[in-house]
Amino acid sequence: MTKSVHRFDIKKVVTVLIVILVILGVVAIIVNTIFNNAYINSVRGTIQKFAGTGDEGTPTVGSAVHSKLDVPRGVAVDDKGIVYIADSGNSVIERIDSSGKLTIYAGNGTTAKPTPGPASKSSLCFPAGMATDKYGNLFVADMVANMVVKITPDGILTIVAGTGKQASPSAGTAVNSNLNSPTDVAADIDGNIYIADFGNNTIDKVDSNGILSIFAGTGSSGTPNLPLFSPWGIDVDYMDNVYVADSKANSVLRYDPKGVFTGIIAGTSEAGQPTPGRAKDSKLNYPTDVAFNPTNGDIYIADSGNNLIERVKNDGTLSIIAGNGDSGMPTFGALATSSSIGDVQSLAIRYYDSSLLLVNSQKHMVIQLPYITQQDN
Repeated sequence: MTKSVHRFDIKKVVTVLIVILVILGVVAIIVNTIFNNAYINSVRGTIQKFAGTGDEGTPTVGSAVHSKLDVPRGVAVDDKGIVYIADSGNSVIERIDSSGKLTIYAGNGTTAKPTPGPASKSSLCFPAGMATDKYGNLFVADMVANMVVKITPDGILTIVAGTGKQASPSAGTAVNSNLNSPTDVAADIDGNIYIADFGNNTIDKVDSNGILSIFAGTGSSGTPNLPLFSPWGIDVDYMDNVYVADSKANSVLRYDPKGVFTGIIAGTSEAGQPTPGRAKDSKLNYPTDVAFNPTNGDIYIADSGNNLIERVKNDGTLSIIAGNGDSGMPTFGALATSSSIGDVQSLAIRYYDSSLLLVNSQKHMVIQLPYITQQDN
């Protein structure tokens, strides 16, 4: 009888243990799901501060998020993940390393035309759009100086294009050609530089020998296909196709490497609110920048008049990925489509993690949207 009771107790214990293990397994699954969903939301589509306090002021060396900026207008990322900010109101270029430390990379803080030599000793007028090439050179469109400059990795500044005079461009030696309020610049893999010559309604191309030619635009304002209408932002893909944010035409355009217009990526030319779906059927409102993601072919649009960021997939469909249409201060930690992002003037992709950097000029800051290519709205 004692032996029988002992066997009964063992069965009971085993049954209880099995029940406990099942309960623990279910709890583990629930906790893991909650954690993973929280993690995915935190890295895929939340707004984070990258640089700037939101207050206008002079930058300070150290933590980028604790440094003030003054109407930043451009952002670029090199192949090592180093980020450069065109701090237009302060007439400097800042450099932010992988640890988030900010230093002054170019500009002495005085507003004047740039001069060849050490970049840290040169003046800048109003640096705007920027780009890097495969050699680590940084190209800067100085909007008020009517010039494009190059800064080498060892900090030497040279003039790429522009005389400093605000006038129409002329084919030939780029440093002898005029520009008119260049707003952005892009570099292809062959060493060619493309300039969004905003005031001239053209895209100018400077080849590796320093020769300038008119790549796109007639010099007259208009709607896409022939003229350009205040081209603001520009980017190049790995096939040397050129993408243009044609601000007053409310469109994003594409040209082949020879400057042949190959179509509208997004926009109907009519200013208005975007609609998810076919990008060519969606309205835009004063797009100021465009960025091509080589990892998947997605195209990102800074739709500044709508205070939104849109993504166009390689199948031609458009979706809104950041911004709620408001022009207020971003809500850090909020989902991207729930937060204001303001009037974004420039954007750049940090390729090694596909995070998207957005320049909010009005709020004097740069915003980060991590893992944006994984976000679907």
